[in-house]
Amino acid sequence: MVVSAMVRMEAMVYHGKDAGHLGQVHAFLLRCEMEEIHRSVQDVAVALRLRYKLKLPDAVIAATAIHLGIPLITADKTFAKLRPEFEVVVYGK
Repeated sequence: MVVSAMVRMEAMVYHGKDAGHLGQVHAFLLRCEMEEIHRSVQDVAVALRLRYKLKLPDAVIAATAIHLGIPLITADKTFAKLRPEFEVVVYGK
């Protein structure tokens, strides 16, 4: 599994300072390969933000998947608007 550095940061603050949650996040992230936010990802993120009116963190997450050529798997329906241009898999919570 690959996660964007942005996903890592968002996951660590999603539920505030709940120590139990943070432990689960760290355990999950240890099993993942983390992709840094390279300049090429930054450029794609800016283009996505402007084209689709995404929030910057969402644009970085989508740009990372595009950069890696992998589908974006998410529970956030916001990303559905990137279809059919990009492969997005939206699952229910």
